[in-house]
Amino acid sequence: MREILTAEEIQRIDRLATEKFHIPSCILMENAGKGIADYIISRARMKFTSAAVICGTGRNAGDGFVVARYLFIKKKAVKVAKFKPDNEYAGDTAGNLKILRALNIPILDISQSTMEDVREIIHSSDVLVDAIFGIGINKSVDGIFKDVITEMNTSGKCIVSVDIPSGLNPDTGEPMGVAVSANYTLTIGFMKRGFLSAKAKKYTGKIHVIDIGYPPLHWS
Repeated sequence: MREILTAEEIQRIDRLATEKFHIPSCILMENAGKGIADYIISRARMKFTSAAVICGTGRNAGDGFVVARYLFIKKKAVKVAKFKPDNEYAGDTAGNLKILRALNIPILDISQSTMEDVREIIHSSDVLVDAIFGIGINKSVDGIFKDVITEMNTSGKCIVSVDIPSGLNPDTGEPMGVAVSANYTLTIGFMKRGFLSAKAKKYTGKIHVIDIGYPPLHWS
């Protein structure tokens, strides 16, 4: 039986993996992004040629950048939209963004663009990868984030969420103002407690756990 954990429990395991077991966080991010891209291409058997990866502001965005790279490597036409300028990303997330720049993958900076530019990326792509918010979300979704999520939900496109549908509370399964309605949720490491909620099913779609190499729970 798969472990079903709270956001706090998962964040603790994430810290233990890097601090106690010396697994670099960049390896965990690489494993997450590659695992998700592999599932989209191979196991979900999606027939698509183009994808838009919509990336937020933190480590969930970094996972999305890795997904974009591997989709690009697999000959998919990939575009990325991100919510803040390059110099405001840090750590592993910034490093993976630099790789996308080196590969000349088209990247839209939403903070310096119009909503019409965002709509063009969304509606010109076969698949949307949601990497906006992870399990660390702690406030209601509003502003441009709400506008983009609403546009994704009404686009009619197949949506794949990275770890959790953006805007969904990981512990309660309640939308925090608004949440992505995904066709697939490729959740990282462990099932989230909120996925058990009847209300969450509207947002998660088909759930699959991506193994990224966390140490077994009994080691912690």
